[in-house]
Amino acid sequence: EVLLTASRLLDRDLGVAPGMFGPITSTSFRFDAHGGTLLRLRDNAGRQYFLRTITADSLAIDDDGDGAFDDYLWDLADAWVRGIPENAVTFDEAFTGIQLLTHIDTAPLSAWPDRLDCVRITGTWGFPIVPGAIQELVVDIAHNLRQRQLAGGLSTFPAGDDSLPLSSSMWPVLRRAREQYSRTLPL
Repeated sequence: EVLLTASRLLDRDLGVAPGMFGPITSTSFRFDAHGGTLLRLRDNAGRQYFLRTITADSLAIDDDGDGAFDDYLWDLADAWVRGIPENAVTFDEAFTGIQLLTHIDTAPLSAWPDRLDCVRITGTWGFPIVPGAIQELVVDIAHNLRQRQLAGGLSTFPAGDDSLPLSSSMWPVLRRAREQYSRTLPL
């Protein structure tokens, strides 16, 4: 329980969807689109999602609002769709957005729909191995939560407290994690 609580506290601090620092396979997530050529992989609470791969033809768009997600079925092999950042695969990073390449004549859409809950992506999400800095932070937070509990300072683990119980030596690690993962927006 303490490790899960520590993980969720860190996810919340970094503005990342729960569990995104670990591997999540063959799962679908749905997103709102707001027109334009860039779809940011964030939920309506603003939490970031990390996309690794899209299952074949599993970037599904509900352009007509009927809830069927059958208007367009794409993946990253389609010429008019690109994961952002565009070199993420080369650097073993995740995609944080999907861009429509509307300059290609055959592109069937020139912009994402401006509609809530109109994009569904099935694929591999998160990181294959939890990043080292995230592991260190979670262990430190869990240790400090447990110490507080043993000292009688906590009867239950915090659910809504925004402060992270970190050792002073871990604040630089958190600062670097915030720079790398927190609110990382595609260009």
